[in-house]
Amino acid sequence: MTTPRAGNSPAGPPDWLRARLLAALDQLGRPASPDAAIAAIAARHRRSPDEVLLVSGAAEALALLARVLPAGLAACAGSDTGDAEKILRAAGHNVQLVTPNAQPGLDADAVPDDADLVIVASPAEPGTRHAALAPERLARPGRILVIDETRDDAPPGNAAQQDVPGLVVLRGLASGWGLDGLGAGYLLGEPTLVAALRQAQPALPVSALALVALEACSQPEAVAWSSAQSAQAAQDNALRPRTQKPAPASKPAGSVVLIGAGPGGSDLITMRGWRALHDADVVVADRLADPALTRQLRPGVLLVNAGKAPGAQQLSQEQINQVLIEHARAGRRVARLKGGDPFVFGRGGEEAAACAAAGIACTVIPGLSSALAGPALAGIPLTHREIGQSFTVVSGHLPPDHPDSRVDWKALAAGSDTLVLLMAVRNLRAIAAHLTGCGTPPETPAALVQDAGTPGQRVFRGTLGGLADPDSELPVRNPAVIIIGPTAGDLLSA
Repeated sequence: MTTPRAGNSPAGPPDWLRARLLAALDQLGRPASPDAAIAAIAARHRRSPDEVLLVSGAAEALALLARVLPAGLAACAGSDTGDAEKILRAAGHNVQLVTPNAQPGLDADAVPDDADLVIVASPAEPGTRHAALAPERLARPGRILVIDETRDDAPPGNAAQQDVPGLVVLRGLASGWGLDGLGAGYLLGEPTLVAALRQAQPALPVSALALVALEACSQPEAVAWSSAQSAQAAQDNALRPRTQKPAPASKPAGSVVLIGAGPGGSDLITMRGWRALHDADVVVADRLADPALTRQLRPGVLLVNAGKAPGAQQLSQEQINQVLIEHARAGRRVARLKGGDPFVFGRGGEEAAACAAAGIACTVIPGLSSALAGPALAGIPLTHREIGQSFTVVSGHLPPDHPDSRVDWKALAAGSDTLVLLMAVRNLRAIAAHLTGCGTPPETPAALVQDAGTPGQRVFRGTLGGLADPDSELPVRNPAVIIIGPTAGDLLSA
Protein backbone atom coordinates (compact mmCIF):
# COMPACT_ATOMS: atom_id res chain seq x y z
CA MET A 1 0.00 0.00 0.00
CA THR A 2 1.02 3.61 -0.52
CA THR A 3 2.45 5.22 2.59
CA PRO A 4 2.90 8.92 3.35
CA ARG A 5 6.32 10.52 3.55
CA ALA A 6 7.72 13.72 4.94
CA GLY A 7 5.98 16.83 3.64
CA ASN A 8 2.61 15.08 3.35
CA SER A 9 3.35 13.96 -0.20
CA PRO A 10 2.59 10.24 -0.65
CA ALA A 11 5.36 7.92 -1.80
CA GLY A 12 3.25 6.81 -4.74
CA PRO A 13 -0.29 6.69 -6.09
CA PRO A 14 -3.07 4.96 -4.13
CA ASP A 15 -3.43 1.25 -4.85
CA TRP A 16 -6.56 1.59 -6.99
CA LEU A 17 -4.85 4.17 -9.21
CA ARG A 18 -1.65 2.14 -9.33
CA ALA A 19 -3.70 -0.81 -10.65
CA ARG A 20 -5.21 1.39 -13.39
CA LEU A 21 -1.77 2.59 -14.45
CA LEU A 22 -0.30 -0.92 -14.46
CA ALA A 23 -3.19 -2.17 -16.61
CA ALA A 24 -2.62 0.75 -19.00
CA LEU A 25 0.96 -0.37 -19.62
CA ASP A 26 -0.39 -3.14 -21.85
CA GLN A 27 -2.08 -0.52 -24.06
CA LEU A 28 0.95 1.68 -24.69
CA GLY A 29 1.40 0.27 -28.20
CA ARG A 30 -1.92 1.78 -29.30
CA PRO A 31 -2.53 5.43 -30.24
CA ALA A 32 -3.74 7.43 -27.23
CA SER A 33 -6.70 9.79 -27.45
CA PRO A 34 -7.13 12.69 -25.02
CA ASP A 35 -10.92 12.83 -25.49
CA ALA A 36 -11.87 10.72 -22.46
CA ALA A 37 -9.55 12.64 -20.13
CA ILE A 38 -10.80 16.02 -21.39
CA ALA A 39 -14.45 14.94 -21.03
CA ALA A 40 -13.88 13.71 -17.47
CA ILE A 41 -12.11 16.93 -16.45
CA ALA A 42 -14.82 19.07 -18.05
CA ALA A 43 -17.54 17.13 -16.22
CA ARG A 44 -15.70 17.45 -12.91
CA HIS A 45 -15.51 21.24 -13.13
CA ARG A 46 -18.84 21.72 -14.91
CA ARG A 47 -17.07 23.15 -17.94
CA SER A 48 -17.30 22.47 -21.65
CA PRO A 49 -14.47 20.41 -23.22
CA ASP A 50 -13.28 23.46 -25.20
CA GLU A 51 -12.39 25.10 -21.87
CA VAL A 52 -9.88 22.34 -21.03
CA LEU A 53 -6.27 22.15 -22.23
CA LEU A 54 -4.06 19.23 -21.21
CA VAL A 55 -0.51 20.17 -20.17
CA SER A 56 2.44 18.39 -18.62
CA GLY A 57 2.54 20.85 -15.74
CA ALA A 58 2.52 24.47 -14.64
CA ALA A 59 5.79 25.27 -16.44
CA GLU A 60 4.41 24.23 -19.83
CA ALA A 61 1.15 26.12 -19.26
CA LEU A 62 3.00 29.29 -18.27
CA ALA A 63 5.34 29.00 -21.26
CA LEU A 64 2.35 28.71 -23.62
CA LEU A 65 0.67 31.73 -22.03
CA ALA A 66 3.88 33.75 -22.21
CA ARG A 67 4.26 33.01 -25.94
CA VAL A 68 0.63 33.50 -26.97
CA LEU A 69 -0.20 36.65 -24.98
CA PRO A 70 1.29 40.00 -26.13
CA ALA A 71 4.35 41.02 -24.17
CA GLY A 72 3.50 43.62 -21.55
CA LEU A 73 3.44 44.17 -17.83
CA ALA A 74 3.00 40.93 -15.92
CA ALA A 75 2.60 40.68 -12.16
CA CYS A 76 3.76 37.57 -10.33
CA ALA A 77 2.24 37.22 -6.88
CA GLY A 78 3.01 34.72 -4.19
CA SER A 79 5.90 33.31 -2.18
CA ASP A 80 7.21 30.97 -4.88
CA THR A 81 7.30 32.88 -8.17
CA GLY A 82 10.76 31.95 -9.42
CA ASP A 83 9.76 29.73 -12.34
CA ALA A 84 6.98 32.04 -13.52
CA GLU A 85 9.27 35.06 -13.44
CA LYS A 86 11.96 33.32 -15.52
CA ILE A 87 9.47 32.06 -18.10
CA LEU A 88 7.81 35.46 -18.53
CA ARG A 89 11.06 37.42 -18.77
CA ALA A 90 12.40 34.95 -21.35
CA ALA A 91 9.31 35.67 -23.51
CA GLY A 92 9.84 39.44 -23.33
CA HIS A 93 7.36 40.38 -20.60
CA ASN A 94 8.09 43.11 -18.07
CA VAL A 95 7.68 41.37 -14.70
CA GLN A 96 6.80 42.95 -11.37
CA LEU A 97 6.86 40.79 -8.25
CA VAL A 98 4.11 41.15 -5.65
CA THR A 99 4.89 39.67 -2.23
CA PRO A 100 1.93 38.76 -0.02
CA ASN A 101 1.67 40.74 3.19
CA ALA A 102 1.36 39.24 6.65
CA GLN A 103 -2.41 39.08 6.42
CA PRO A 104 -4.11 35.98 5.00
CA GLY A 105 -4.62 36.17 1.28
CA LEU A 106 -3.36 38.50 -1.43
CA ASP A 107 -3.91 42.26 -1.31
CA ALA A 108 -5.54 43.17 -4.65
CA ASP A 109 -4.40 46.79 -4.27
CA ALA A 110 -0.77 45.65 -4.42
CA VAL A 111 -1.23 44.38 -7.99
CA PRO A 112 -0.53 47.09 -10.63
CA ASP A 113 -3.70 48.24 -12.39
CA ASP A 114 -2.01 48.19 -15.78
CA ALA A 115 -0.84 44.57 -15.50
CA ASP A 116 -2.46 42.67 -18.37
CA LEU A 117 -1.27 39.35 -16.98
CA VAL A 118 -1.38 38.39 -13.30
CA ILE A 119 -0.03 35.06 -12.09
CA VAL A 120 -0.72 33.88 -8.57
CA ALA A 121 1.90 31.22 -7.87
CA SER A 122 1.10 27.94 -6.19
CA PRO A 123 1.78 27.81 -2.43
CA ALA A 124 5.14 26.20 -1.71
CA GLU A 125 3.69 23.64 0.71
CA PRO A 126 1.76 20.69 -0.80
CA GLY A 127 -1.78 20.60 0.54
CA THR A 128 -1.79 24.36 1.25
CA ARG A 129 -4.49 26.35 -0.53
CA HIS A 130 -4.49 29.99 -1.61
CA ALA A 131 -5.78 31.50 1.62
CA ALA A 132 -8.71 33.91 1.33
CA LEU A 133 -8.05 34.45 -2.39
CA ALA A 134 -10.87 36.32 -4.13
CA PRO A 135 -10.28 36.11 -7.91
CA GLU A 136 -13.08 38.58 -8.67
CA ARG A 137 -11.11 41.33 -6.86
CA LEU A 138 -8.08 40.75 -9.08
CA ALA A 139 -10.03 40.60 -12.35
CA ARG A 140 -10.00 43.58 -14.75
CA PRO A 141 -11.33 44.04 -18.30
CA GLY A 142 -8.78 42.60 -20.72
CA ARG A 143 -6.67 41.06 -17.95
CA ILE A 144 -5.68 37.39 -17.86
CA LEU A 145 -5.61 36.17 -14.27
CA VAL A 146 -3.73 32.88 -13.81
CA ILE A 147 -4.09 30.98 -10.55
CA ASP A 148 -1.71 28.08 -10.10
CA GLU A 149 -3.38 25.28 -8.12
CA THR A 150 -1.13 22.48 -9.36
CA ARG A 151 -0.10 21.59 -5.80
CA ASP A 152 -3.67 21.30 -4.54
CA ASP A 153 -5.99 19.09 -6.56
CA ALA A 154 -8.79 19.29 -4.01
CA PRO A 155 -12.32 20.08 -5.23
CA PRO A 156 -14.78 22.90 -4.34
CA GLY A 157 -13.65 26.01 -2.60
CA ASN A 158 -10.92 26.62 -5.18
CA ALA A 159 -10.65 28.94 -8.17
CA ALA A 160 -11.42 26.17 -10.66
CA GLN A 161 -15.08 26.34 -9.65
CA GLN A 162 -15.44 30.11 -10.11
CA ASP A 163 -16.77 31.99 -13.15
CA VAL A 164 -14.57 35.09 -13.44
CA PRO A 165 -13.80 36.80 -16.79
CA GLY A 166 -10.24 36.17 -17.92
CA LEU A 167 -9.62 33.55 -15.24
CA VAL A 168 -7.17 30.74 -16.04
CA VAL A 169 -6.65 27.95 -13.53
CA LEU A 170 -3.76 25.48 -13.60
CA ARG A 171 -4.34 22.07 -12.04
CA GLY A 172 -2.22 18.93 -11.79
CA LEU A 173 -1.92 15.47 -10.33
CA ALA A 174 1.18 15.96 -8.24
CA SER A 175 1.63 15.95 -4.48
CA GLY A 176 -1.84 14.79 -3.47
CA TRP A 177 -1.82 11.82 -5.84
CA GLY A 178 1.80 10.74 -5.55
CA LEU A 179 2.29 11.41 -9.28
CA ASP A 180 4.84 14.23 -9.19
CA GLY A 181 6.93 12.71 -11.96
CA LEU A 182 4.13 11.76 -14.35
CA GLY A 183 3.56 15.17 -15.93
CA ALA A 184 -0.23 15.10 -15.73
CA GLY A 185 -1.91 18.50 -15.62
CA TYR A 186 -4.48 20.72 -17.27
CA LEU A 187 -5.52 24.31 -17.76
CA LEU A 188 -9.04 25.71 -17.45
CA GLY A 189 -9.84 28.91 -19.33
CA GLU A 190 -12.13 30.68 -21.77
CA PRO A 191 -12.60 28.80 -25.07
CA THR A 192 -10.96 31.44 -27.29
CA LEU A 193 -7.82 31.51 -25.16
CA VAL A 194 -7.70 27.71 -24.86
CA ALA A 195 -7.98 27.40 -28.65
CA ALA A 196 -5.07 29.82 -29.16
CA LEU A 197 -2.95 27.94 -26.62
CA ARG A 198 -3.77 24.63 -28.26
CA GLN A 199 -2.57 25.98 -31.60
CA ALA A 200 0.79 26.86 -30.06
CA GLN A 201 1.09 23.54 -28.23
CA PRO A 202 3.07 20.57 -29.59
CA ALA A 203 1.18 17.40 -30.42
CA LEU A 204 0.73 14.84 -27.63
CA PRO A 205 1.51 17.20 -24.71
CA VAL A 206 0.97 14.47 -22.10
CA SER A 207 1.78 10.77 -22.06
CA ALA A 208 -0.69 7.91 -22.45
CA LEU A 209 -0.29 7.05 -18.75
CA ALA A 210 -1.00 10.67 -17.84
CA LEU A 211 -4.23 10.51 -19.86
CA VAL A 212 -5.31 7.44 -17.90
CA ALA A 213 -4.50 9.15 -14.60
CA LEU A 214 -6.28 12.38 -15.53
CA GLU A 215 -9.44 10.51 -16.49
CA ALA A 216 -9.39 8.26 -13.41
CA CYS A 217 -8.69 11.09 -10.97
CA SER A 218 -11.53 13.22 -12.32
CA GLN A 219 -14.25 10.70 -11.45
CA PRO A 220 -16.55 11.70 -8.56
CA GLU A 221 -15.29 8.97 -6.21
CA ALA A 222 -11.69 9.95 -6.90
CA VAL A 223 -12.44 13.64 -6.33
CA ALA A 224 -13.96 12.81 -2.94
CA TRP A 225 -10.84 10.82 -2.04
CA SER A 226 -8.60 13.71 -3.10
CA SER A 227 -10.60 16.16 -1.01
CA ALA A 228 -10.15 14.03 2.10
CA GLN A 229 -6.41 13.69 1.44
CA SER A 230 -6.00 17.42 0.93
CA ALA A 231 -7.83 18.22 4.16
CA GLN A 232 -5.60 15.81 6.06
CA ALA A 233 -2.47 17.29 4.47
CA ALA A 234 -3.53 20.82 5.45
CA GLN A 235 -4.11 19.67 9.03
CA ASP A 236 -0.70 17.96 9.15
CA ASN A 237 0.97 21.10 7.78
CA ALA A 238 -0.56 23.17 10.55
CA LEU A 239 0.79 20.81 13.23
CA ARG A 240 4.28 20.19 11.84
CA PRO A 241 7.10 22.42 13.21
CA ARG A 242 8.38 24.69 10.44
CA THR A 243 12.01 24.39 11.55
CA GLN A 244 12.07 20.61 11.23
CA LYS A 245 14.53 19.40 8.61
CA PRO A 246 14.94 15.87 7.33
CA ALA A 247 18.11 14.08 8.29
CA PRO A 248 20.67 13.80 5.49
CA ALA A 249 20.28 10.61 3.54
CA SER A 250 22.99 8.02 4.03
CA LYS A 251 24.29 5.75 1.34
CA PRO A 252 22.13 2.61 1.26
CA ALA A 253 23.83 -0.60 2.27
CA GLY A 254 23.75 -3.63 0.04
CA SER A 255 21.03 -6.20 0.56
CA VAL A 256 19.60 -9.44 -0.76
CA VAL A 257 15.96 -10.18 -1.52
CA LEU A 258 14.78 -13.71 -2.27
CA ILE A 259 11.95 -13.45 -4.81
CA GLY A 260 9.51 -16.23 -5.61
CA ALA A 261 8.70 -16.01 -9.33
CA GLY A 262 5.80 -18.45 -9.14
CA PRO A 263 5.33 -21.36 -11.51
CA GLY A 264 5.48 -21.05 -15.26
CA GLY A 265 4.42 -17.77 -16.83
CA SER A 266 5.93 -14.40 -15.96
CA ASP A 267 2.47 -13.04 -15.08
CA LEU A 268 2.31 -15.24 -11.97
CA ILE A 269 4.93 -13.27 -10.02
CA THR A 270 3.55 -11.04 -7.27
CA MET A 271 3.50 -7.25 -7.69
CA ARG A 272 5.93 -6.87 -4.79
CA GLY A 273 8.29 -9.39 -6.37
CA TRP A 274 8.07 -7.69 -9.78
CA ARG A 275 8.90 -4.29 -8.28
CA ALA A 276 11.84 -5.67 -6.30
CA LEU A 277 13.18 -7.42 -9.40
CA HIS A 278 13.22 -4.19 -11.39
CA ASP A 279 14.74 -2.27 -8.49
CA ALA A 280 17.77 -4.57 -8.28
CA ASP A 281 21.34 -3.91 -9.37
CA VAL A 282 22.14 -7.62 -9.66
CA VAL A 283 19.74 -10.47 -10.49
CA VAL A 284 20.70 -14.09 -9.81
CA ALA A 285 18.13 -16.24 -11.63
CA ASP A 286 17.29 -19.96 -11.64
CA ARG A 287 16.27 -21.96 -14.66
CA LEU A 288 12.68 -22.39 -13.49
CA ALA A 289 12.07 -18.63 -13.36
CA ASP A 290 10.41 -17.57 -16.63
CA PRO A 291 13.12 -15.98 -18.86
CA ALA A 292 10.60 -13.29 -19.83
CA LEU A 293 11.06 -11.83 -16.34
CA THR A 294 14.70 -11.01 -16.99
CA ARG A 295 14.55 -9.95 -20.65
CA GLN A 296 13.64 -6.34 -19.88
CA LEU A 297 15.66 -5.50 -16.80
CA ARG A 298 16.76 -1.87 -16.67
CA PRO A 299 20.02 -1.06 -18.47
CA GLY A 300 23.14 -1.77 -16.44
CA VAL A 301 21.69 -4.59 -14.33
CA LEU A 302 24.01 -7.59 -14.00
CA LEU A 303 22.20 -10.88 -14.72
CA VAL A 304 23.76 -14.05 -13.29
CA ASN A 305 22.29 -17.33 -14.52
CA ALA A 306 22.52 -19.83 -11.69
CA GLY A 307 21.28 -22.70 -13.87
CA LYS A 308 20.29 -25.56 -11.55
CA ALA A 309 18.80 -27.71 -14.29
CA PRO A 310 18.59 -31.37 -13.21
CA GLY A 311 22.04 -32.90 -13.60
CA ALA A 312 23.50 -29.73 -15.17
CA GLN A 313 23.97 -27.10 -12.49
CA GLN A 314 25.78 -23.98 -13.62
CA LEU A 315 26.70 -22.81 -10.12
CA SER A 316 26.90 -24.85 -6.94
CA GLN A 317 24.84 -23.72 -3.97
CA GLU A 318 28.01 -22.56 -2.22
CA GLN A 319 28.94 -20.48 -5.28
CA ILE A 320 25.46 -18.95 -5.41
CA ASN A 321 25.69 -18.00 -1.72
CA GLN A 322 29.05 -16.38 -2.36
CA VAL A 323 27.74 -14.38 -5.35
CA LEU A 324 24.88 -13.01 -3.23
CA ILE A 325 27.17 -12.03 -0.38
CA GLU A 326 29.93 -10.47 -2.50
CA HIS A 327 27.57 -8.22 -4.46
CA ALA A 328 25.67 -7.17 -1.34
CA ARG A 329 28.94 -6.33 0.43
CA ALA A 330 29.77 -4.09 -2.54
CA GLY A 331 26.65 -2.05 -1.75
CA ARG A 332 24.43 -3.50 -4.47
CA ARG A 333 20.78 -4.54 -4.27
CA VAL A 334 20.73 -8.21 -5.15
CA ALA A 335 17.59 -10.04 -6.27
CA ARG A 336 17.65 -13.83 -6.07
CA LEU A 337 14.93 -14.90 -8.51
CA LYS A 338 13.65 -18.44 -7.92
CA GLY A 339 10.84 -20.42 -9.50
CA GLY A 340 7.87 -21.11 -7.25
CA ASP A 341 8.40 -20.06 -3.64
CA PRO A 342 11.94 -19.55 -2.26
CA PHE A 343 11.21 -21.51 0.91
CA VAL A 344 9.50 -24.53 -0.68
CA PHE A 345 12.23 -26.85 -2.00
CA GLY A 346 14.01 -23.77 -3.32
CA ARG A 347 17.02 -23.72 -0.96
CA GLY A 348 15.95 -20.25 0.06
CA GLY A 349 16.48 -21.18 3.70
CA GLU A 350 20.12 -22.01 3.00
CA GLU A 351 20.67 -18.73 1.17
CA ALA A 352 18.96 -16.69 3.88
CA ALA A 353 21.10 -18.42 6.53
CA ALA A 354 24.28 -17.71 4.54
CA CYS A 355 23.35 -14.03 4.31
CA ALA A 356 22.59 -13.88 8.04
CA ALA A 357 25.96 -15.47 8.88
CA ALA A 358 27.69 -12.89 6.68
CA GLY A 359 25.80 -9.97 8.26
CA ILE A 360 23.88 -9.20 5.05
CA ALA A 361 20.30 -7.92 5.26
CA CYS A 362 18.04 -10.46 3.56
CA THR A 363 14.30 -10.34 2.98
CA VAL A 364 11.92 -12.81 1.38
CA ILE A 365 9.09 -12.13 -1.06
CA PRO A 366 6.93 -15.26 -1.25
CA GLY A 367 5.88 -16.74 -4.55
CA LEU A 368 3.17 -19.13 -5.69
CA SER A 369 4.59 -22.59 -5.08
CA SER A 370 4.08 -25.03 -7.94
CA ALA A 371 2.92 -27.52 -5.30
CA LEU A 372 -0.26 -25.48 -4.89
CA ALA A 373 -0.50 -23.51 -8.13
CA GLY A 374 0.26 -26.40 -10.49
CA PRO A 375 -2.75 -28.50 -9.43
CA ALA A 376 -4.97 -25.41 -9.31
CA LEU A 377 -4.00 -24.39 -12.87
CA ALA A 378 -4.90 -27.89 -13.98
CA GLY A 379 -8.29 -27.77 -12.25
CA ILE A 380 -7.26 -30.21 -9.50
CA PRO A 381 -8.32 -29.27 -5.96
CA LEU A 382 -5.92 -30.57 -3.32
CA THR A 383 -8.70 -30.77 -0.73
CA HIS A 384 -12.37 -31.60 -0.94
CA ARG A 385 -14.72 -31.88 2.01
CA GLU A 386 -16.10 -35.25 0.93
CA ILE A 387 -13.02 -37.13 -0.31
CA GLY A 388 -9.83 -35.35 0.75
CA GLN A 389 -9.22 -33.37 3.92
CA SER A 390 -5.42 -33.38 3.92
CA PHE A 391 -2.49 -33.24 1.54
CA THR A 392 1.28 -33.55 1.89
CA VAL A 393 3.98 -32.01 -0.28
CA VAL A 394 7.01 -34.26 -0.74
CA SER A 395 10.31 -33.99 -2.58
CA GLY A 396 10.88 -36.86 -5.00
CA HIS A 397 14.47 -35.87 -5.67
CA LEU A 398 15.68 -39.11 -4.08
CA PRO A 399 14.20 -42.61 -4.61
CA PRO A 400 12.60 -44.29 -1.58
CA ASP A 401 15.50 -46.69 -1.03
CA HIS A 402 18.19 -43.99 -1.13
CA PRO A 403 20.20 -43.86 2.13
CA ASP A 404 19.90 -40.06 2.27
CA SER A 405 16.11 -40.05 1.90
CA ARG A 406 14.34 -38.75 5.02
CA VAL A 407 10.80 -39.36 3.71
CA ASP A 408 8.68 -41.89 5.60
CA TRP A 409 6.79 -43.23 2.60
CA LYS A 410 4.98 -45.88 4.63
CA ALA A 411 3.55 -43.22 6.96
CA LEU A 412 2.52 -41.09 3.99
CA ALA A 413 0.79 -44.01 2.31
CA ALA A 414 -1.30 -44.54 5.43
CA GLY A 415 -1.77 -41.00 6.73
CA SER A 416 -2.38 -38.44 3.96
CA ASP A 417 -5.35 -38.24 1.59
CA THR A 418 -3.37 -36.68 -1.26
CA LEU A 419 0.35 -36.55 -2.07
CA VAL A 420 1.95 -33.79 -4.12
CA LEU A 421 5.36 -34.74 -5.48
CA LEU A 422 7.90 -32.19 -6.73
CA MET A 423 11.17 -32.97 -8.53
CA ALA A 424 9.98 -36.57 -8.84
CA VAL A 425 9.91 -37.33 -12.59
CA ARG A 426 13.19 -39.26 -12.58
CA ASN A 427 12.13 -41.42 -9.62
CA LEU A 428 8.40 -41.50 -10.27
CA ARG A 429 8.14 -45.20 -11.20
CA ALA A 430 10.12 -46.24 -8.12
CA ILE A 431 8.03 -44.00 -5.85
CA ALA A 432 4.75 -45.31 -7.32
CA ALA A 433 5.84 -48.91 -6.89
CA HIS A 434 6.95 -48.22 -3.32
CA LEU A 435 3.62 -46.61 -2.43
CA THR A 436 1.67 -49.57 -3.76
CA GLY A 437 3.95 -51.81 -1.78
CA CYS A 438 3.14 -49.76 1.33
CA GLY A 439 -0.57 -50.38 0.85
CA THR A 440 -1.81 -47.53 -1.35
CA PRO A 441 -4.40 -49.03 -3.75
CA PRO A 442 -3.13 -49.22 -7.37
CA GLU A 443 -6.42 -47.71 -8.60
CA THR A 444 -5.76 -44.47 -6.66
CA PRO A 445 -6.15 -41.56 -9.10
CA ALA A 446 -2.98 -39.83 -10.25
CA ALA A 447 -2.38 -36.71 -12.33
CA LEU A 448 0.74 -35.21 -13.83
CA VAL A 449 0.92 -31.48 -14.61
CA GLN A 450 3.80 -30.54 -16.90
CA ASP A 451 4.96 -26.94 -17.50
CA ALA A 452 2.22 -25.55 -15.26
CA GLY A 453 1.21 -21.97 -15.95
CA THR A 454 2.80 -21.80 -19.41
CA PRO A 455 1.27 -22.04 -22.89
CA GLY A 456 2.79 -25.52 -23.08
CA GLN A 457 0.99 -26.81 -19.97
CA ARG A 458 -0.09 -30.44 -20.32
CA VAL A 459 -2.11 -32.60 -17.94
CA PHE A 460 -1.99 -36.42 -17.86
CA ARG A 461 -4.37 -38.52 -15.80
CA GLY A 462 -4.15 -42.15 -14.79
CA THR A 463 -3.71 -44.30 -11.71
CA LEU A 464 -0.94 -45.05 -9.26
CA GLY A 465 -0.73 -48.58 -10.64
CA GLY A 466 -0.21 -47.23 -14.15
CA LEU A 467 2.70 -45.10 -12.95
CA ALA A 468 4.26 -48.11 -11.23
CA ASP A 469 3.92 -50.38 -14.30
CA PRO A 470 7.48 -51.05 -15.53
CA ASP A 471 6.24 -51.72 -19.07
CA SER A 472 4.44 -48.37 -19.45
CA GLU A 473 6.10 -45.23 -20.77
CA LEU A 474 5.83 -42.17 -18.55
CA PRO A 475 4.33 -39.36 -20.65
CA VAL A 476 5.85 -36.48 -18.66
CA ARG A 477 9.13 -34.58 -18.36
CA ASN A 478 10.46 -31.93 -16.00
CA PRO A 479 9.23 -29.59 -14.67
CA ALA A 480 6.15 -31.43 -13.50
CA VAL A 481 3.93 -31.70 -10.44
CA ILE A 482 2.54 -35.15 -9.60
CA ILE A 483 -0.68 -35.47 -7.62
CA ILE A 484 -1.67 -38.87 -6.14
CA GLY A 485 -4.93 -39.22 -4.25
CA PRO A 486 -8.71 -39.04 -4.56
CA THR A 487 -8.78 -35.40 -5.63
CA ALA A 488 -6.53 -36.17 -8.62
CA GLY A 489 -9.51 -37.66 -10.44
CA ASP A 490 -11.36 -35.54 -12.98
CA LEU A 491 -13.71 -33.99 -10.42
CA LEU A 492 -14.51 -30.90 -12.48
CA SER A 493 -15.69 -32.65 -15.64
CA ALA A 494 -19.34 -32.21 -16.55
